[in-house]
Amino acid sequence: MQTRLLLFILALAGLSAAAQSAPPRPRITGISHIAVYTSDAAAAEDYYTSVLGAVKLKDTENPQGARYAFSA
Repeated sequence: MQTRLLLFILALAGLSAAAQSAPPRPRITGISHIAVYTSDAAAAEDYYTSVLGAVKLKDTENPQGARYAFSA
């Protein structure tokens, strides 16, 4: 029982030390892209173009898909 407790404490100490030595993460300044699947393509197109103001583009990776751009 004491051996298990000691191993647990050592493991926690190791995780804590590893977390402290990790380099800082850069700030998130934007989103490049996301993938969304829908069963109603017409409703999705209306939402992205009319509500959110995106421009519909061809999806170069999937001929059946679409891409919506919010900026160049």
